Amino acid sequence: MPMMGNDASAVPGPESGTVVWLTTQVSRRNKRKDKVFVNNAIVRSKWDSDKTVTENYKNLGLVRATNIAINSSQSKADRKKSRQAAAASSDGVTTITLQPGQKLQDLNIVAELEKQAKRKKPLRFRSLSAQQFRDMHAFVKKHGDDVAKMARDMRLNRWQKTATQLAKSLAIYNEMFERVLDDRFGGMDLYTTNEVRLIAGKEPLTNREHRAISKANYRAQIARMDAEEAAAEAAAAAVSDYDESSEDDGEESE
Repeated sequence: MPMMGNDASAVPGPESGTVVWLTTQVSRRNKRKDKVFVNNAIVRSKWDSDKTVTENYKNLGLVRATNIAINSSQSKADRKKSRQAAAASSDGVTTITLQPGQKLQDLNIVAELEKQAKRKKPLRFRSLSAQQFRDMHAFVKKHGDDVAKMARDMRLNRWQKTATQLAKSLAIYNEMFERVLDDRFGGMDLYTTNEVRLIAGKEPLTNREHRAISKANYRAQIARMDAEEAAAEAAAAAVSDYDESSEDDGEESE
């Protein structure tokens, strides 16, 4: 009976009319290149997919491990001399050393990354959990806004919270209603958001809708913070220009 395999070739046998099947196993090496996912948008815009990760980092002026790069490039004595020289110099001149194959415009990415790191991130709203929200809803339904009665209610206040703690939870409870009604539920998970929406008489959201609205809220907060930062920088520049012009007018009058 002939044997079949991956790569089979027919060879005439010693007897006429017979065929012997020779099977050879071919080992194929997986040459698929692993895809590199770059999360940062600034680095992704400058990333060269034809180069390796190490080459890209070197070309962009970045290092994968800062401590290792610093400690391996200089000895302890050299680092001490560099710090002393930097502290002693007062001319304000910065020397930039380019790596082989690195271009000067590639160093702009470092400034962009530093600016991105200094940018303030929106504060996440710390909401109540779904169970805490239900407990507070039962308090409000029975006692309204009277936290003193809430604290004395031994049946509902099974965790024996004080009036101060209940007042803080009540403030968060009211803010959760406002945020959900205005679709500003950043920091609230889908289950808690739908719990509030059902009590408020609104339709629950799907996971896709919740994620889309959360991302839109986050982008709006980032844009608002950028606008405020730009306005503050413009105001500071205007004040600086006014001070310089005032000094010039004073010198001319003298």
